[in-house]
Parts: sequence; structure tokens; C-alpha cells
Amino acid sequence: MTKKISVVTGSRADFGLLQGVISRIQSAPNLELELIVTGSHFSETFGSTKDEIALAGYTNLVELDLNIAMNSESDTGFAISNVISQITKHYSKERPSLTLVLGDRYEVFGAAVACTAMGIPLGHIHGGEITYGSKDDMYRHAITKLASVHFVANSEFHSRVIKMGENPKTVFVVGGLGIDSIDQIELLNKPDLETELGISLEQKYALVTYHPDTIHPEQSLEQLETVLRSIAKFPSIQFIATGANADYYGEQINLRWQEVSSQEDNLFFFSSVGQLKYLSLLSHAHFMLGNSSSGLLEAPFFGIPTVNIGGRQEGRPRSSSVTDVECDESSIVRILKEINSAPHAIKMQNNENAYGNPGASKKITAILANLDFEDLLPKRFFETD
Repeated sequence: MTKKISVVTGSRADFGLLQGVISRIQSAPNLELELIVTGSHFSETFGSTKDEIALAGYTNLVELDLNIAMNSESDTGFAISNVISQITKHYSKERPSLTLVLGDRYEVFGAAVACTAMGIPLGHIHGGEITYGSKDDMYRHAITKLASVHFVANSEFHSRVIKMGENPKTVFVVGGLGIDSIDQIELLNKPDLETELGISLEQKYALVTYHPDTIHPEQSLEQLETVLRSIAKFPSIQFIATGANADYYGEQINLRWQEVSSQEDNLFFFSSVGQLKYLSLLSHAHFMLGNSSSGLLEAPFFGIPTVNIGGRQEGRPRSSSVTDVECDESSIVRILKEINSAPHAIKMQNNENAYGNPGASKKITAILANLDFEDLLPKRFFETD
């Protein structure tokens, strides 16, 4: 019997991580893929990434445009409501065997609520993690409680999900999808990357991604200005900035990057570069700067030093290549001076990644192919000793 797996993607970030799983589900003999594209994929400000997905050749693509600009905190609530409504309407006509989601975004939370209301089993990837410094933490744990099967990155997260009352038989340690993505694609060499981006990359360049502060969104632009003042003190370093995500103030952050990059010769801004170019940029970078989870998940795989600014990623396990600093100009400048003094050839050695080894997408697909979905609902709270 063929099982229909509906995979929901709401942003360029989760789609990049999910591509390996999506491809394997599509080619599995007893699985049928449905790919639901929603959220910021439809926003020109965030790169109109739905067009990239459409060109990827997936056979069963469903586009659900939320038609909501993130201009206030209340817009997040409207977006969640819209996701619930649209996915519920779609599933009332085309019901999957299981819905698969990743991470901690509000769009994913909306999809999880819709599945719960309709009695559709939910699979959740990257649960059990902690990010005290953003609202994503609450969404992630709520999704865990709505999900019936869990694919976690390491034993620490496995233990945390079980402590939340989930049955150990439905919690699987598969590793992180970030590491898996790097292992599955052939990265671009520097000349080819320069051609793709249309710029020349210096020997020393930094990859920068800075997202809004979802706990105190009104401070986001002030924090960005601190980052901009800090990097302005390093004219010899080339900074390649990629766009913020679709949280409140994300659009304003991107507009500010565009403005500053048009005035500075050593600063380039791309709203979205796609997974291949992003990981290729990371592989050749001297270091990574910002508050993105990729500085903790993917950068350590390459041995790239990460300067993690502020508290957005507080609670995530750190590799030795990650240095945490407050969003304070003097602190940022101090660590950038230290990193800039090291030659590009020096990489972090014996840097164990806290998010496991490659192979997550293969393991997830195999589990889905063999799992009896009839046993997943109704859920029961699992009492630990």
C-alpha cells in the first residue's frame, strides 16, 4: 500500500534542509510525495523562492499563498490562522497518510494545528532543541506535542522529547539535516561561485546572516546598526550578507542591508542565494557572523569560526568553533580582530559537530516507509519513571 507523505515548507531555510528527504520520498516505491509550499516562499522581499521550487521538478506541488506582509506582531497571528485555514481546506479534499514538517517556524505550527484538528498524523524533524532567545522555542515545543513521530538530531534532544511525554518508540535519532545536506550535494568551487553570484570573492570574506529579535522585535534595527558599525571598522574584509527571515522586522533589516551595500565596496547583499550557493559560500568563508542557526549547525562541519551575536540561539549546543558575543560594538570588534589576524588556511581541527553525522534523510525516509501510521493516533502521554 502506498503512503502519501505531505511535506510542508514555509521558508527558504527549511526547504534547503528538507530537499534530501523530499527527493528520497519522491523516489521511494511505497511512498507518494506531496509538497506544500507556503509562507515566505511567495514574498519578493525574501527572494520569491517558490519559483526555485517550481523549477526543481517535484511532481505533486501545492502552492498556498498566505498574502500577508509581516508589518506587525499581529500579522504573525493572522499568518498562522491563514495557514490553518488553507491547509485544512486542502486536506479536506486531498488527505495525506502523514504530514512531515521541520523545525520551529510559525507557518509550520499552523500546519501542525490543522493536522491535529483533522486527525492526520504529524511527523516532526529537529524537535527537542532549545533556543531561549526567540519565540521559535515555543513553536517548536508546541509542534512536538502535536506530533506523533519525531526525528531528532542527537541523544540529548531524544531525551528531552521523551521528557515531554512522547513515547520512546516514536522518537528516532537520525542526525541533523544540515550536515546531511552538505554531504549530499557537490559544492561550487570559488571561481564557479563567483560566476553564479556575479561578484569577485576576496581571499578573506565573511558570510553574514542577521535575523530579527523575535522576543524584542522593536530592538532589531538598533541591533543591526550595531553590527553595521562593527563591520565598518574592517574595510579589508569582504562581507557577504544574506537576507533575514520573514519575521516581523525582517523586511526592514533586508532594506537596510540593501541600502548600506550600495554604498560600501566591501559589502554585498543577497536576499536569497539558495542552498547550493549558500553552503558553497560557507565552505570558502574565513568566518561566519550573525545570529543564524546555520552558524551552529552547518558552519562547524566546515571548521569555519562562527561569531554568534546576541541571545537568539541561546540553549543550542555549541561546537568549539562558535564564539558567543553580546550585541555590543566593542565585543564584536574585539573578536573580529582576533579572527582577522588568522590566515584563511587555518581551520578548526577535531571539531565535533553537536548535530550528528550525515545520513538523516535516508534514515527518515526508511522509517516512514516501514512505520505503521495506524498506530500513531490517538496519542497518549508517556509517563517516564
